[in-house]
Amino acid sequence: MTLLVVPPRAPLLKSIGWAVLFLALGFILMLALTFAGAALFPGPGGPLVGPRGLIIQTVSGLLAYGLMTWAVGMRGAKLTLTDLRWAPATQAGRGLALGLLLGAGAAGLAIALSLVAGGARFLPDDGTIPDYLGQVGRTALLLAPAALLEEVMFRGVAQVVLARAVGRVAAVLVLSVLFALAHLTNPNSSALGLVNIALAGLFLGLTFYAPGGIWTA
Repeated sequence: MTLLVVPPRAPLLKSIGWAVLFLALGFILMLALTFAGAALFPGPGGPLVGPRGLIIQTVSGLLAYGLMTWAVGMRGAKLTLTDLRWAPATQAGRGLALGLLLGAGAAGLAIALSLVAGGARFLPDDGTIPDYLGQVGRTALLLAPAALLEEVMFRGVAQVVLARAVGRVAAVLVLSVLFALAHLTNPNSSALGLVNIALAGLFLGLTFYAPGGIWTA
């Protein structure tokens, strides 16, 4: 007979405190770095407009939440890289490949449903294959770091410490709601859009526990 030992849950208030501290301090520092970057690199139409703005905000966010991951998560809450599901370099590529496969599958299903049931259709244009590939490359260079920032924010320290107190499912649900609320200021934001973002957060939160960890998400 094998005795299954269930590890004790972490104190709830303490876990909530670490999560709030991580999210709040990271956000404050990200804002400060973003405004500093905007002042140093002004551009036409405003420093935070277009790709330039996205780059400034992404770099600021990665610096801020990277520092908070170390200070709050690793030094304060005593989390390890294994706890934070930062897979070793040898597994990072496999995690990225799995994440791309899952993401492409979800996107492909959405497109297929829209074609079959939503009345969508493809229209010809003047683009060439090199044009499409170039646009895919530019989009990936801009959005992949931004996606990593969102994962570090919402599927990093906060989810790990909350999961230790309330379980993985509850932690994923809470962070999915916060993930959606963080997109309230998106252009043309709507209730349906926020629901979709919350569902995406749920999907990503569960994917965080797949092989490859944060790289898969």
